Amino acid sequence: MREDDGALDEAPNEVDLPAAMVVLHFAGVTVAVDALMVERVVDRSPITPLPRAPAHVPGLVLVGASALPLFDLASFLGVRKASRGTVGHRMVVCAVGPFEVALLAEDLTMVTSEKLEPRPPRLTPGPHAERYCLAELTWRDEAVLYLDLPAVLEAARARG
Repeated sequence: MREDDGALDEAPNEVDLPAAMVVLHFAGVTVAVDALMVERVVDRSPITPLPRAPAHVPGLVLVGASALPLFDLASFLGVRKASRGTVGHRMVVCAVGPFEVALLAEDLTMVTSEKLEPRPPRLTPGPHAERYCLAELTWRDEAVLYLDLPAVLEAARARG
């Protein structure tokens, strides 16, 4: 409480949610990203492996006339060990600042933030997920991690 007028301060873990989010399911985890960062959703295309690429970049995928790095969120967040046989039926093309990447998703849905309820913080899956989680939410009785996608991609770039 503030001493001046007795009003409650905003909880330290509260964040302003974007008006719309894309909820992605992969490797038994559900995450949400700001819908403004999603350029398009396309069918999965073949992966061209990249020699000496980090485990979270299994290769390049062709999206239209562009070859984009395929970013394996599950591997990067430590949810599961990376494999060249990354699972996902759809690709979500995201543009964040100078980065344009494709993310694999087993399933995805566009939702308005009103449908996502804040929930008390709990342990997040994977050793790195908590570092990039802006908020924990509930949607359809399911835990959803709202990811700071710009921070994830910047960290991935820094890791190599």
